Amino acid sequence: MYLAFIQSEIQDVPCLIGVTSYTPAIEERISGPWEDCYPGLAAEIDFEVLKLNKRPYPWLEKQMTDQDCSRICDEIEACRCL
Repeated sequence: MYLAFIQSEIQDVPCLIGVTSYTPAIEERISGPWEDCYPGLAAEIDFEVLKLNKRPYPWLEKQMTDQDCSRICDEIEACRCL
């Protein structure tokens, strides 16, 4: 089951990103009483690369670079559908 579908592309190939889990980032708090301060946490995102017909696209997922992954995570965080 997917939380959302986002249109994207990897290596100039159009695809869908199926978001399987998403936990938003928590910003750190470093001011105020010490008991109210805490470190920030990065967002936790799991997704699958899908064909436009929503079927798995394992070949394209293997072609994904670290830059592609970072860009897709940014796109997911910017999405208002989660």
